[in-house]
Amino acid sequence: MPYQTAINSLLQDYMPALSSYNELFTVDNQVRPDWETFFSSLQQLGYEELKNRNVDILRLLKENGVAYNIYHDSSGQNRP
Repeated sequence: MPYQTAINSLLQDYMPALSSYNELFTVDNQVRPDWETFFSSLQQLGYEELKNRNVDILRLLKENGVAYNIYHDSSGQNRP
């Protein structure tokens, strides 16, 4: 099935913790129905559009100065 193949390709490096509930896949390694809409939307966007959106996200994060502070960091520095 091409749809399932596309999802498997996208998630080839996904490694859930064995000791916890896997929200994404069933025990027989099928995508749970609640996630099918999400992956269908990604597939419709296509690789190039996802790549373009990622570039936009990185640019916006840089332009807006998004940062985080590491609690208990003795220097108290914010990190981009």
